[in-house]
Amino acid sequence: MADNQRRGIISLGSEETGAWLWADDAYKLWSKETTSALLWIQGRPGSGKSTLCKKILKHLQNQYDLSDAYATPDKAAFHDIAPQPRNRSALLASFFYSLRGAKSEISNTHMLQSLLYQLLSQEQRFYPAFREKYRSLLDRSRGSISWTFKDLHNVFTSLGEFNDFPLTIYLVIDAMDESEQSERSDILLLLQHFCQNESACVIKCVLASRPEEDIKDNFFYIRKSHNFFHVVLEKKNEGDIKKFIKIAMCKVQDAYLAQRPALTAEFEDMAAYATANLVSKARGVFMWVEIVTRELKREVRRGVSAREFKKTVDALPNDLKPLYERIVKDLLARFNNEGQEKADSRVREAQRMLTWVTFAERALSVNEFRDVVAIPDTVEENSRINLQDYRLLDDTAVQQRMSDICGDLLEIGSSQDSADFFLRDTNDIVQLLHLTVREFLTSDVEAGEFLMKKHLGEYEIFLNCISYLRLFAENCPAMNGDKPDYKHIIRHLANWPLLSYILQFLPQHMQNSDKGSQALDIGVKFANSIMRQEGSSAFFILESWFDKAGLCMHSHSLLERATSFRFDCMDIAAAEGYLDVVATLLEAETIATTDIRYGHLLYNLSRRHWYY
Repeated sequence: MADNQRRGIISLGSEETGAWLWADDAYKLWSKETTSALLWIQGRPGSGKSTLCKKILKHLQNQYDLSDAYATPDKAAFHDIAPQPRNRSALLASFFYSLRGAKSEISNTHMLQSLLYQLLSQEQRFYPAFREKYRSLLDRSRGSISWTFKDLHNVFTSLGEFNDFPLTIYLVIDAMDESEQSERSDILLLLQHFCQNESACVIKCVLASRPEEDIKDNFFYIRKSHNFFHVVLEKKNEGDIKKFIKIAMCKVQDAYLAQRPALTAEFEDMAAYATANLVSKARGVFMWVEIVTRELKREVRRGVSAREFKKTVDALPNDLKPLYERIVKDLLARFNNEGQEKADSRVREAQRMLTWVTFAERALSVNEFRDVVAIPDTVEENSRINLQDYRLLDDTAVQQRMSDICGDLLEIGSSQDSADFFLRDTNDIVQLLHLTVREFLTSDVEAGEFLMKKHLGEYEIFLNCISYLRLFAENCPAMNGDKPDYKHIIRHLANWPLLSYILQFLPQHMQNSDKGSQALDIGVKFANSIMRQEGSSAFFILESWFDKAGLCMHSHSLLERATSFRFDCMDIAAAEGYLDVVATLLEAETIATTDIRYGHLLYNLSRRHWYY
């Protein structure tokens, strides 16, 4: 799709934050340049690169009267967008890489596909640049076209030679350092190629990243070019940091006033002391300020003396990594104070939360994450466990539990303009606080018991998925002979929000673990246990998916009846507005697009303005 989650999550910040950019020499020269040009925004982790990119994006939208629907389409309106006027003089496309979100959000192939989609959506006359490659792929395909990185790269390369009519294309690409390493150099060379083009198509790109060596090396030879411009955030955002600290300290003040009628002179002295220290230690990193002021708020809420408060301020580390180390040590110390058995349980729960958020194939909604936390450590066959008994009460309880078990390492982010169709019911997703948290948890020995290895994490997720499927199958409603209660079954499916994720991604987790054969044996054993329940609702729902996932390839006499059952469920779910259930059942299905039942399902979905 055209959008990606990270862009939606990034806050625009206050109007004053980043205002220096409009008067910055490098930005002004890039903005006024009449030929293709590249602006590289370089900054340390947490220094506000993404927020600045979002501001530039919004500025360009306003400058050229570009509809926000194409730069940040929301899920509800995505398919109801009115066509854009033709003959535009400027187009705008953006992509925000993210190692905290979906795996697709670090994919260079997905990035190019997203940008090209956005450009075509805004200017249909642009189609000739795609036509030759599209027709070639169509001739070779069997109805379903799969664009490779090379295909998309070739199309993008041709944009630099586009001469059909004058046009300016603005590209905003954030967090290039979080992209896949494999084709990153090709992307950077492509952007350099654009700077050298002299066609009627002017391509102006904003690229933000950390100063990684491969990115610096790629820009080494064009750094003195007349159309390459460079901004180093730490040299520019001191004023913004001071404003941000002032705002953050107001929240500390609010915590103090929550149970008091007015500020005292002693507290104002404490706040001034903290502000001065934060200004001297921040070094341009907004994320550092965010984390340490959260800690100061907690100190104020629990009741603290001036001496204790100043001691806490003095002990604040100067960088993000030592902060994460301290968070982990504080959590473990608190767990251990509750006794060994309780401590072990809390560590396992923290590991579960962090493993899923770090290694899941896409970001999880709060509802999905709630079920992740609820899965019991052990689920045997015929366990008779009711998952509802293990679920946290509501979203607020999820937030409270995350904070209690993982401190500031996790957060709930609101992606109001996400185009991720797997998150229809809620825009709230669970994510790591920052990319640097992921780096800390997966590579730093100081993470201690929270240190995670990818292959082990993938296997843990796989086992959790099997446990969830086992509970789902055990609790499926009875079929009631030849007249199943479809609405009851649909309501049951709607009450298992993690099921869609599992049906889509369990095979990847099984493959990515270092225990592939052992995982396959577990999966096959579970599949066989369900296939022996021929005629049950769990059998009808999952039998096609077992084949699709490579877990079971049984032939049976109920194949046609099982397929009809799933399509009947999908038709009724679509008519009743249970679109998440339709998505879940589609994940379980191997569909022939020529099947008349598939066409009928699409018709029902189109009436709901929803597409898969």
